[in-house]
Amino acid sequence: MNSKQKIKQRIAHFIQQLANENSTPHSVALGFTLGTFIAILPTPGFGAFLSLSLTLIFKNINRLAVVVSIAIWNPLLLVPFYYVCYLLGSVLLDRPIQLEELSLYQLIHQYTNAFLLGNIILACSMAVISYGSVYYLMRAQLHHRQLHKLMDWYRLKRSKAA
Repeated sequence: MNSKQKIKQRIAHFIQQLANENSTPHSVALGFTLGTFIAILPTPGFGAFLSLSLTLIFKNINRLAVVVSIAIWNPLLLVPFYYVCYLLGSVLLDRPIQLEELSLYQLIHQYTNAFLLGNIILACSMAVISYGSVYYLMRAQLHHRQLHKLMDWYRLKRSKAA
């Protein structure tokens, strides 16, 4: 077995362990929501560590869902999202973009306030949306799986009766 196959096998084993932990729709939705919220917040470099640390404290959060949500909210997706956060904050603070010369402190103060306000609002909004979406999808998947088990049981019972 070469090194690529070993790495793939280890990753598959790790994912399987995570998936078997807490597989209720609520725990998966909580994990995805936590990962989404923290990934959207401006936590450069330690957002993933913070999210996974919180899963150790709160045992009912699915770790795989946290990892998946952090992977979805990668830096390539966050850059345009952060711009939208800044625009939202600017509109809410009624501060149009100024192109005049400002001191460094004024620039940082103006842009940071607008960005953080928009970021917190959008992070909370996306967390609520992600919880509802993931919970609904997980419930649908669970019902689908239960329906197939019931159909298999019924077919087995009919074939034994015949």
